[in-house]
Amino acid sequence: MPATLYVEGVAPSAVAKDVELTLEYDEVPEGTPQSKQYLFKCSDKIALSVVKANIDGEYNRDGIPCDHECESAKVDFLDAKGMVIVANDDDDAGDQRPDNDGDLQPGEYEIQLPDGNSGIIDGASDLRDIHAVQITKLGLRYSDIPAAMKVELSVKLPETEPSSLHANHCVRLFDSRTIGAVEIIGPKYLRDRMVLCKNPQNPNGDISLVSGVGTYEIGIEGIQYGKVVIIELSIWLGSRELSRDSIRLLVALFIVLSNLDVATKVYIGDNSIWGEFPDYMEDALAGIVPTVRYDADFTQDFAEIGASKIAGTRSGVARCTIAGFWGQRYASEISPDTGYFKLEAGNVGGNIEASPPLSGFPFGRIIAGNTLPTQVKNFLASQCIQVDNGNNIELPVDWLREKHVDEIMTIIPAQTGFRVLMADLDLALALIRQEHETGRAARSIVPAIRDEN
Repeated sequence: MPATLYVEGVAPSAVAKDVELTLEYDEVPEGTPQSKQYLFKCSDKIALSVVKANIDGEYNRDGIPCDHECESAKVDFLDAKGMVIVANDDDDAGDQRPDNDGDLQPGEYEIQLPDGNSGIIDGASDLRDIHAVQITKLGLRYSDIPAAMKVELSVKLPETEPSSLHANHCVRLFDSRTIGAVEIIGPKYLRDRMVLCKNPQNPNGDISLVSGVGTYEIGIEGIQYGKVVIIELSIWLGSRELSRDSIRLLVALFIVLSNLDVATKVYIGDNSIWGEFPDYMEDALAGIVPTVRYDADFTQDFAEIGASKIAGTRSGVARCTIAGFWGQRYASEISPDTGYFKLEAGNVGGNIEASPPLSGFPFGRIIAGNTLPTQVKNFLASQCIQVDNGNNIELPVDWLREKHVDEIMTIIPAQTGFRVLMADLDLALALIRQEHETGRAARSIVPAIRDEN
């Protein structure tokens, strides 16, 4: 028999020290009298506990955490399985700020936290946007847990993500899934791990949270659209890792809407230079869809109104989400049912369109001009489902004065399908020449095209 044996746990203990190992020696030399045979027999026993790390998420997208053999595998939004959580950027707290306290830095799509970042679940409406993660307890009474044992909860990104991006800027974990729960991992304190142990020092927690039997539920919210995050749970005894488990999740995607999607609100630019047009538009839509008189500029250029959802199908409830591109435009439109985030990029909203569903693209394809800023391209590409290998349908618009794709095309419904409506540039030039030649031009025409050729 070897001098050293190694033991592997198969199933976690139901109670402390419920696994017993016995070593016996029983080899009596031949001819030993019966009364002396006991001298050649001996045994020793040890009792041990088996612990197993187990963490579960909402793998079936039904709000109920469950264990699944594929819970750490790649999450495909278009499948029905794999954990997907919402980016909690609506305003259930009524403070005119996203509930996840997230904002985007100019030129990047990484979180910059505003002042007053609370990091709490601040009401019943906010709680509805918090997802459940469940940790299986150790199965040991607190008094039976060794002093050197610790449980570590951490978040990380897949290796494919840039090193400049941090997992604690993509999601936030709370110490429970209840109103008033506080952040334990996330951007407020820039923590990417939480350690539970005996006699903890701040910011660690007490291992009593996972002592005993049953499960311990924590909450999680999304911050950055389309980001994949891995949550790991590990159990340690001193410097030795005993067990590890992980789940993988996806923060819901930002989906650019097509002109065939049903409108729930229409924003109308309100500027006196357009005469009575805003009034005509408002009258025409009365009783059809609510309208909002918004600012005195081209409202479509300063934001992109999209949607986000958990299910990878076009059915089901989708949350309206506004991507703001210029300063604080549209930030005031955040509400309990409307999300908002900022991606500073100028007046690029008119340079982003989306097709209706196409073969292989159930949410359509993004159509953009070739002048779209890199940070916006990267953000849209990171959502994956409306691009082809990271690429938009890109049209040349750099020759236009207003370098936007909506200056030359749009998509309109037609019977049971749709049609692409293109601007007739030859006709436009002919009308300009005609006005000039006949002297009927009542006002100067600002050239929209640099070069007719």
